[in-house]
Amino acid sequence: AKDLVHWSGQLTKDGHAPGPTDPETHRALVARLFTALDECGSAARGRLGPAKLRKYAELRGFNGSLDDWAIEYSEMCAEFKWDARAGVDVEQFMQL
Repeated sequence: AKDLVHWSGQLTKDGHAPGPTDPETHRALVARLFTALDECGSAARGRLGPAKLRKYAELRGFNGSLDDWAIEYSEMCAEFKWDARAGVDVEQFMQL
């Protein structure tokens, strides 16, 4: 997971990476993250299925079991009206 996002630059005074300064920068960063997740592991296809989306969830602090993730993924698909079998495209990923 540590290879998913590469950042180099100055940290803020409190030791954090600076956040995006405008919506376009934010969209570009999210799109880069999506691409990195999509290219991780199996062939890229422009969609993140449950396994690739779990990598993102783990980066955000998810540490549940496979069964826990299956429930979480199903609930996210229902909440955001995603097709669980098709996976999440970049625009849907930006909803997170």
